[in-house]
Amino acid sequence: MKNPKTGVYLNNSSGVLNSSHIESADFITLDNMSFGYNFKMPQGSGFSKIRLYCAGNNLFYITKYKGVDPNPRYGDIEGGNNPLIPGIDRRNTWFRTRSVTFGANIVF
Repeated sequence: MKNPKTGVYLNNSSGVLNSSHIESADFITLDNMSFGYNFKMPQGSGFSKIRLYCAGNNLFYITKYKGVDPNPRYGDIEGGNNPLIPGIDRRNTWFRTRSVTFGANIVF
């Protein structure tokens, strides 16, 4: 198949590079958040301090990107750090995990 404007063949066997699979990976993310509250305990209550907290990682993305993760990776799946491949989505790439942690620190 030829490009009508340039006359260049568009098949992969011709060695011509194209950007048909390139898309914008602009994104906004909430990557890390934590908050907690310290309770002041009255004398004689049995506790000197109580702290409740919540922390989260990789909480959400706002993006129109259709791939696995809009955040570029700088290493290849085979473990090498190839500087020529940042941002390439591999089909055998795992999603970044999302985690939420709740906890309590109690001092007697």
